[in-house]
Amino acid sequence: MRIPRVFPRLLALPLLLAACGGGDTDGRTCTVPADCASGVCLPSGQCAAPADTLGGGDASDVLFPDAAGDALTGEDAGPDSVADTGPLSDTATGDAAGPGDTTATDTAPDTATDTAGGLCHPNHDQVVSRSEAPFGPGFSANYRTTTDVTGSYDSALTCASDACAWDLRDVPGATADVIDETINPAGTWWGTEPAFADATFGAVLGQFNLSYFYWNICDQTQVGVYRVSDDALLLLGIVSEKESDGTELVYDPPLPILKFPLALGDSWTVDSTATGPLCGSFADYNIDWTATTTVDAAGTVRTPYGDFADTLRVNTVLERHLGIGVLPTSVRTHTFVAECFTSVAVVTSAEGADDESDGEIRDAAQVKRLANLP
Repeated sequence: MRIPRVFPRLLALPLLLAACGGGDTDGRTCTVPADCASGVCLPSGQCAAPADTLGGGDASDVLFPDAAGDALTGEDAGPDSVADTGPLSDTATGDAAGPGDTTATDTAPDTATDTAGGLCHPNHDQVVSRSEAPFGPGFSANYRTTTDVTGSYDSALTCASDACAWDLRDVPGATADVIDETINPAGTWWGTEPAFADATFGAVLGQFNLSYFYWNICDQTQVGVYRVSDDALLLLGIVSEKESDGTELVYDPPLPILKFPLALGDSWTVDSTATGPLCGSFADYNIDWTATTTVDAAGTVRTPYGDFADTLRVNTVLERHLGIGVLPTSVRTHTFVAECFTSVAVVTSAEGADDESDGEIRDAAQVKRLANLP
């Protein structure tokens, strides 16, 4: 019996961008970066403000321009149309009222993430707090996805003049753009299941095929079901997109995909068992997993969408253990997490290619990174 690799895709989270809508292309003013003076075409089809008006230059600053009032440090990168008065206020000294900030004068140091107006503003401290990790249903983003990666791929940081980066803009292999969307549990068949009563959103993992030698047992689209708490993003289980396809695997305990606040040097290991029907099986499967995670590096990630400074690399080894009808396997996943964007890129190794002693990936099965809408 063969159960293809689906679990590693669980870390390939949809990018949750505040600027993203549901994919409507009406009213677009750009489709590629060259259409914009800033060189950044937002997922909504609008041009971002030029970086030289923001005091910063990476993609996260350009994507969340701060009008004209908060351009002193480039750390705060979100709309500032209301007074900043709370403990998370944007408070750069000398932040006088300007065209974008006319309601109040900010008076305290700009040391914390600004969440005025309900938007996330990165502060580039290489710590991703819960407030800097937007999750929920109804978000979408475009990934440039390369499979069957060819050539001599190496996931190690490349450093020059004290600046280190992962360059994922051009990766050789079969490449296509795919829009990922998060799903509202309301209205889905699994949203009423007791095991997922507290689910926050779902996300399509991809096609799943189960076969026994030359006998094809099932083909189905599978969905990961997630819950967001104050301190973690948790995987609750895997379900088939259609109830009639008969998959409902529940993880006990839920798997923490990310923990908050997320910082360099963090690590955790979790053993979990996925229990339930798979492809309409008469008996429940019991699939044991071990996930070992380390936040092992930080730097700039270069994507087709733009550069993301101060990004954390979440390095996870996933092990599936031997069981009835289940063969053991393992895979390594690098998830690149930027403030206010969650995962801007994900690199997944080939099965069994997780044995590099330095934690790098040199046999990549898939590379996903943020890109502009086609």
